[in-house]
Amino acid sequence: MTSYDPARELGMIDQYYERAGAMFNLPADVMFRPVPDFSAWSAADHLVHLARTNTQIIRSVNQLLEGRGSDGRPTRLGAFLLLAGGIPRRRAQADPAIHPPSQLDRDQARKIWAESLDHLTALAGRTAEISRAAARYKHQIFGLLSAAEWTRFAAIHTRHHLKIAEDIVHIRCGAH
Repeated sequence: MTSYDPARELGMIDQYYERAGAMFNLPADVMFRPVPDFSAWSAADHLVHLARTNTQIIRSVNQLLEGRGSDGRPTRLGAFLLLAGGIPRRRAQADPAIHPPSQLDRDQARKIWAESLDHLTALAGRTAEISRAAARYKHQIFGLLSAAEWTRFAAIHTRHHLKIAEDIVHIRCGAH
């Protein structure tokens, strides 16, 4: 069984958040308008989705740190994607509960982002506990994940949506 280092994964997420944070200062037509042939969501929508997802992941990790969870394993696909470190584009639909709001504005986006960052910062001091947590919580596609696997998924998912957001920004700015 592969073991993931929560300190490394949370460190990567921190770097991704630093990269993405500056994007909220871009002009509204760059950040808040989708490129329909590329994605139905805008760059800001992708960042808010990943922030909402990370907040939900952190709640799951906290439950696992309290010993609440199940026994089991990731699905074969989940184990492969965790090991590979990537998610193919346009292959899965996010739970509507973590979709961005339909009328997202800059202040709302920044608030959701800041709340997610606060949760991540609080979790960063618990990496040893995350490594030891044995209970598992179910992901809709990846299967039953440990706390360390959830941090791995969070890093992969964050990078995935950050890259899409960056690509949208580049398209909107005319740099292909």
